[in-house]
Amino acid sequence: MPRLVFTPIDIDAAITDTTTPATGTIAVPEVPRNFIPKPEERYMSYVLEIKVDDPTPQIAKLQKSLNRVFSGTLSGYFPELLFAKKEIWQIHSDWIKNKRLGTEPYFDKAEVAKLLDDIKQKKYPSLPFKLEQLFPGSEADFKHAKKFGLHKFLLLTLPIFQRQFERKTSKNRFNAVMHEISYKLRDELKLASSYPSIQFKGYKTLSSSSPQNAVNTLPRNWHLTNTFSLANQLPAGMNGQGVVIGHPDSGWTPHKELNFVNVDTNPTSPNFDLARDWNVLNDRNTAEEALSSNHIHNFHGTATASLIISNGDNNLTGIAPRATILPIRCVTGIDTGVVLIGDTDVARAVWYATQKNVDVISMSIGGYPSPVLECVVAHAVYNNLIVVAAAGNYYPLVIFPARYPECIAVGASNAKNSPWAYTARGNKVAFSAPGEDVYCADWDDSSPNRRSIVNSGPDGTSFSTAITAGAAALWLQRYGKRNLINGLNGRATLQELFLAHVQSTVTITTRGGWNTSLNGAGILNVQNLLNLTTLPNLATFSGRNWNNWARRTAMELLFDMYENTDPVIVRERLQNLFNTNDPIAFMEQFGQEVLNMIVAIPDAFDKLGDAMNEAASAAGDTIEEVVEAVEDFVSDPIGTIAGWF
Repeated sequence: MPRLVFTPIDIDAAITDTTTPATGTIAVPEVPRNFIPKPEERYMSYVLEIKVDDPTPQIAKLQKSLNRVFSGTLSGYFPELLFAKKEIWQIHSDWIKNKRLGTEPYFDKAEVAKLLDDIKQKKYPSLPFKLEQLFPGSEADFKHAKKFGLHKFLLLTLPIFQRQFERKTSKNRFNAVMHEISYKLRDELKLASSYPSIQFKGYKTLSSSSPQNAVNTLPRNWHLTNTFSLANQLPAGMNGQGVVIGHPDSGWTPHKELNFVNVDTNPTSPNFDLARDWNVLNDRNTAEEALSSNHIHNFHGTATASLIISNGDNNLTGIAPRATILPIRCVTGIDTGVVLIGDTDVARAVWYATQKNVDVISMSIGGYPSPVLECVVAHAVYNNLIVVAAAGNYYPLVIFPARYPECIAVGASNAKNSPWAYTARGNKVAFSAPGEDVYCADWDDSSPNRRSIVNSGPDGTSFSTAITAGAAALWLQRYGKRNLINGLNGRATLQELFLAHVQSTVTITTRGGWNTSLNGAGILNVQNLLNLTTLPNLATFSGRNWNNWARRTAMELLFDMYENTDPVIVRERLQNLFNTNDPIAFMEQFGQEVLNMIVAIPDAFDKLGDAMNEAASAAGDTIEEVVEAVEDFVSDPIGTIAGWF
């Protein structure tokens, strides 16, 4: 198949007016016709993992090396970086604010000629990329961050918008090229690992809205008053008071169900910590989502938050109406909604929530595996935060971060005490909670002016996760966070105790084909959970040995995703798929890309699973189908090794 070639810039070539730098000629990039940066548009960025323990001198060293690499080997990929002025970040910011260019973002031809002459003499310019700690403060070992390697992750950001680079490729090849660049960075800079932090195009959506429900005749608060919750029979005063829930999501809107006042002037709510809310996407100190938003899953954060803290004054009651939410906007809904692909934005949101000492983190989001997300979630749980995440919708496996062992994966059930038909299933589901036909805050666009409403639908594990986070707030209030920590005396984390307590108090149901190995131990029962007689004995309760913690390898993640398959068979099929005699070493080199492909490309996960369940001869035919599904997405290094092109 034809491959795109990004030839390094030929510094001996004449400067021309050509605008195709990939051919070897030099061009000074002009401002693209659609140079219209948007407030939260994604820049091109990479996660770089260093090998040494002290990142400070390593960052300075890497900056010099990156100037050399982007002036040479990688110049064909990003020629506009080489010709960009140092103040390009401010130029972008000014454009967003004023919708006009105060100055040109690129050098003129005379300046470029001087720059190229310097490069020829190995005098590399200081290019306007950003290299910084992905988790600032981890280098100071904040709450034992070094134990989880957080200080070794750096974020490399280029002043190039993802859509600009996409135009140089097809949607499929864009994914592959991004990984090709990451391998060059890893090898040339001698990094432990490197992978792109982008939203991939063309990949299968793992978690999406269900079709709009028919008329829902259930009571507005059925998710609380159903037999497995009985929130109306909770002990007096149990309302989540004093508990802070970190909420990485799409942000907040001033909806009446979220107890907002002064909506038109200075919206505030007693349930939101708006002094510390944060927008990860543009580093601004507000997580407000504009009412003009028309993204996929817009107002998702408003909907999920309403299930936690609505106070019942209007039409809806949250499970913990006096809890405090710290909203962190880390998804926009652009293209993929709340589906994430190796997303560093959510990892940064978890880190921020941990730094702000929240008690619970509720993640009604999910997608593909990401080393930084695994490490930062483990760090949060180790520091006695309770982290719950959506198991996923419309997909045969529990998604990430819920799939990580440190995270509580919540499935979705319905008013009949049966599993929701489209909830993710698997051994990793801890338990389920209401997620089908649940009422939540929404917005009505049918009139000229948006109006806040309560709606039932769409369905999903997003809502069961929010309800579980609220239950965790009630649990902490009931038993006292400090009392629990003191009672455990370091033998276990709060997360481990909470999970064990929920699983021992669930409603066990035989309706709807409930299977504890697929849908979890049962359905969340808040009344049982807050019954003092059910709390495990703190003096004898113990959890995992955190001294042995290590993030899982790509091969281990693959074994886990095919949880009911013999690892020997998994290795064999992987060996056949990628034409390698050492699949473990292969996964050490290319595991992040392989996992993304197998999990995300339509039918690839299922087809490879079919191959693992078939005899060797039949498996060969199925492997060929997998190859056909993924080869358009694969990077040149993998495609060459596998012999696909």
